[in-house]
Amino acid sequence: MRDQLLAGRYRLVRQLAEGGMGEVWEARDEALGRPVAVKLILQLAGGGSRGNQERARFLREARITAQLQHSGIVTVHDLGETDTGSGRVPFLVMEMVRGEGLDAVLSRGHAPRHQAVQHLHHAVRH
Repeated sequence: MRDQLLAGRYRLVRQLAEGGMGEVWEARDEALGRPVAVKLILQLAGGGSRGNQERARFLREARITAQLQHSGIVTVHDLGETDTGSGRVPFLVMEMVRGEGLDAVLSRGHAPRHQAVQHLHHAVRH
């Protein structure tokens, strides 16, 4: 998928993560010349009534998230769908936030108490 252009605007640069719902990519917004994060919801590529319900749920949640404005929540820039050959795949375009996630900290073992409290406090507040 690398170098694929979504919606004639978002060029996939490199995959950042993969999970149960799909993939997160670093991309470049060709129109505005800025880096963005694109979440491809590959699980929703199929059709059928369950797929349509899940797609509607995803779109509804994306629209709600886009209305939220808080320093602890990424900004949603755009929402769309792309054809991957195996069906239409919804995607979400968000601000690119660089840094280390809590999962990376925990993968190195137990975090110092003050660091764990700081991460938990941040997660609860946001």
